[in-house]
Amino acid sequence: MRFLAVMFLALASMSSYAEEVLVSEPIEKQVQELLLNNKPVEAYNLASENSELLGEPKFDFLLGLAALKVNKVHESVFAFERVIASAPNWHDARILLANAYLKANNIAASSAELAALKGEALSNAQLKKVAKLELEINTVTASLDGTLNNSVGLTFGQDSNINAGTSEDSIFIPSLNNDIPLSKASQELSGHYWRLAYNGSYKKKLSQQQGIRLSWGVNDFQYANEGQYNRTIANIAGEYRFKKESTTYIGKGSITPLLLKGDFYRAETEFSFGAEHKLNKQYLLSSSIGFGWLDNKEIESLDAELLKFNLGATYLGQQALHKVSIFYIDEESSLDIGKYNAKDSAGLSYQMIYAFNDSMFYLAMFSYQKQSFDDLHPLFLVKRKETLRQLTNTIQYKINKKLSVQGLLSYQNKSSNLSLYEYDRFDTALTLKYQF
Repeated sequence: MRFLAVMFLALASMSSYAEEVLVSEPIEKQVQELLLNNKPVEAYNLASENSELLGEPKFDFLLGLAALKVNKVHESVFAFERVIASAPNWHDARILLANAYLKANNIAASSAELAALKGEALSNAQLKKVAKLELEINTVTASLDGTLNNSVGLTFGQDSNINAGTSEDSIFIPSLNNDIPLSKASQELSGHYWRLAYNGSYKKKLSQQQGIRLSWGVNDFQYANEGQYNRTIANIAGEYRFKKESTTYIGKGSITPLLLKGDFYRAETEFSFGAEHKLNKQYLLSSSIGFGWLDNKEIESLDAELLKFNLGATYLGQQALHKVSIFYIDEESSLDIGKYNAKDSAGLSYQMIYAFNDSMFYLAMFSYQKQSFDDLHPLFLVKRKETLRQLTNTIQYKINKKLSVQGLLSYQNKSSNLSLYEYDRFDTALTLKYQF
């Protein structure tokens, strides 16, 4: 997870700029001190309140640096332009101006500022900063041409409850006032499986503010002793992103068909609209609303219409990314015969990605979900109330740029007021993945 380290180094690098400025004015000293103490918001607010100092190169330098750190990109550009107009040989200011232009999506101006530094007597630290910016510009330019990625993976695993069945061997039916034995299909079945997966994606920037991403994939599951559960899951999705200052607006669409033993069983179609707002380099807020439908060819009573809401917050630390989300799903049956399957679901999830180094990272995910069904179950004559918990642990090691190995340990637990729907499930798997 190289990006975690890069973000940390970028923050540290900006702080070093403030340290190198020799100031004498009291306000300049206060702004500099706030920047050195990693308080960019306070530094920016203080500098903004003292507009009478605009035009002073050192003050403008500190103002531009504070504005850049709180993502006030255009104000940062104006501040550094004033610095260069007064002190054209201030190399650090020109490097930061190039950085501000790049963040403002003005690649041509950013490249021009870096070109102006060619032949200048730069320190080793400045040369490294110039090289880093040139690499970022090349990356952005390449993304305008589009990027195609593909991967194949082979997984071997053990599933303790393939069919999410109950551990009970009989169940009481109120309408019959009697216990009836459960079929094998309703009881938990364990077994080994292998999975062959292919995933692809195409990403392209339409402009410096807009981009699209298309993705597709197929996962084929084969079970050693329970062939009736062999299934193939496919997915086709598209995404459009539009960035305006600190906010990115996102539109998505996807379709996910499921085949059982080669026959079409079900398809889920979904569309969503959302936004991501970047508070600073470490914090991101997100929200989305989505709608869709389930089309079940085998059991029409499971056809449903979906409405989804999601709110999330992300924190990027030195080595780890943390994300917390809350969600709500309204699932309405498309047919009267399936009203008892309609339900409301609400819950929360937590995700962490921890980078040990550039080659190894750990992913943990926990989710907790409450489900409340709308109508009486036709056999048990009660409304179902269920709680679903899931914990997933994944560790991945990159052998080289194309080949990686991944281990997974997952646990699911569902509790219900109807024991038929209660289950525990463990899944352990080892995956070898090749990217091209």
